[in-house]
Amino acid sequence: VRFNTIGIIDARNGAAYEAASAIPFAAAVKYSFRLVVNVPARTYSVYVTPAGGAELTVGTNFAFRTTAGAVTNLNNWGAIDDTEGSATVCNFKVVP
Repeated sequence: VRFNTIGIIDARNGAAYEAASAIPFAAAVKYSFRLVVNVPARTYSVYVTPAGGAELTVGTNFAFRTTAGAVTNLNNWGAIDDTEGSATVCNFKVVP
């Protein structure tokens, strides 16, 4: 999932990034993300809720990266901030 350079939130679907609809983002706004992951099917769905807003669908049944290889479990999590700004990640949790 990313905040892309043209100002919308999208996510990786196989080999490319896409979104179910254009969801704009703004600096200094908190966003809550919810991912529903199906490891055996190698798919996931992404939802985002802007502070004070309603949950929006970024994408459903998106495919894992084509370069992911055989995935049997998810055991790492990370965040990359490759801009000159900053990002804070908090309250990360896994719910079976």
